[in-house]
Amino acid sequence: EDLSEEIFEYVATNNQLFCATKIADSTPLTRFRFDGEHLILGMQWVCDADTRPSRYQVRLFQEIDAQSRHVVSIEGDQNFVKLLSSEDQFVSFEGVDNSLWDLINKFIISGVEHIAIGFDHIAFLLAVIVLGRSFWP
Repeated sequence: EDLSEEIFEYVATNNQLFCATKIADSTPLTRFRFDGEHLILGMQWVCDADTRPSRYQVRLFQEIDAQSRHVVSIEGDQNFVKLLSSEDQFVSFEGVDNSLWDLINKFIISGVEHIAIGFDHIAFLLAVIVLGRSFWP
């Protein structure tokens, strides 16, 4: 069963580029493909000639997992990386307000949350602590 259109529609609905206050139309650049556990899909948004992009918004998979995170890498007139979540869903192109320290802080908090919500992660940390003690004199 070919679900290409449904997958593109879901991705397009939950990934939006705003040109000023209007949502830009999106078109697929390639057919999607799987790479291991990842879905690869190229998309393109075009603003009108007299309008610049104002922000990019991502809501992918948040209805399934409110803890989902997305790393967005922007290259062009502005170059930066931002971590998006259900609490912080968009990147503004009108002024970058995140420093490197803000990004590092968000990654550390996300890492702690990631470990805390997984029982297997907690069990691994406990095993490392218990086994690690037996190796030290």
